Amino acid sequence: MEFLYAPVFINIIWVGAAFLFGFVVRQVGLPPMIGFLLAGFSLNFMGLTQGSVALDSIADMGVMLLLFTVGLKLDIRGLAKPEIWAGTTIHCLLSVLFFGLVIMVAGTLGCSMFAGLHLGEACFLVLGLGRIGMVAYDTMREKYGDDRVVGIDQDGNLVERLVKSGRRVIHADVSDQEFWRRVRLGNVKLVMLAIPVLSTSLFAIKQLKTLSYSGKITAIAEFDDEAQALREAGADSVYNVLAEAGAGYALHICQALNEGQCPAEVTLSESLASS
Repeated sequence: MEFLYAPVFINIIWVGAAFLFGFVVRQVGLPPMIGFLLAGFSLNFMGLTQGSVALDSIADMGVMLLLFTVGLKLDIRGLAKPEIWAGTTIHCLLSVLFFGLVIMVAGTLGCSMFAGLHLGEACFLVLGLGRIGMVAYDTMREKYGDDRVVGIDQDGNLVERLVKSGRRVIHADVSDQEFWRRVRLGNVKLVMLAIPVLSTSLFAIKQLKTLSYSGKITAIAEFDDEAQALREAGADSVYNVLAEAGAGYALHICQALNEGQCPAEVTLSESLASS
C-alpha cells in the first residue's frame, strides 16, 4: 500500500477530490469553494499531504488567482461608507480593550503566562548558577544583602535546594523567549552571565539590548574567540574561566563595578559547601 503515499498518486487524489467535492456541493446550490475546502480538510486529516513540488506550485497559483478575483469584486467606494469604517473602528477598539482587560486581570491573578517576572529591589542578576555562578551570587549576597541579588537557573532541583538554603533564586530558562517577555529588570545595574554555553549567552545579551537595558553585563568564556564574540555582542567584560579560578570571578565582578577590591570575597569551595 506504499504506492498510496507516492507524490504522484497524492497529486491525482488531491486534484480529483477537489473536482469531486466541488461538483457535489455545486449540485446542492453551494459555492464550489466550500467543496474545495472540505476536500482539503478531509485529505489533510487522512495524512495525504506529501504531494510533489508541482502540486504546491499549482496550489500557490490557485491562491493568487482567488485573491485576484476577490480584488476585482472589491468595491473601494463601499469601504468609505460611514457604517463600514465606523463599525470596523469600533470593533477594533472594543477588541483591544477587551483582550487588554483580560490580560491585565490574568496578570493580576498571577497567571504565569501573563504576569510579569519582577525582581524587586535587586541590583544584581546572576544568570546560571553553576560553580562560577554561585561564586558571583554569594559574593554579591554577602556584600550587598539578600534583597540585592537574584539568581536564575533552569535546573528545578538545584533551585529548590538553593531556595531552602535561604537564597533568592528563580526557576526559569534564559534561552526561552517567554522569560525575556516577562522579566522586569527594574533596578538591576549588573547582569552576570555565568552560562557555559556561548549561544545562550549571546542570546541573553541580545535580549538585554532589546529591553533597552543600560546597566553593565559580564560574561564567562573558555576561549579567546568566545570572549571576543561576547564583547562584540555587547558584554562590558568577559571572565576567562580557564585562566583564573574560584574567587577570581568575585574580583572580576568588583572590577566591572569599578570598585577595585571586594571586601567579602567568597571562594569557590566555600560557595559549593554552603549550597
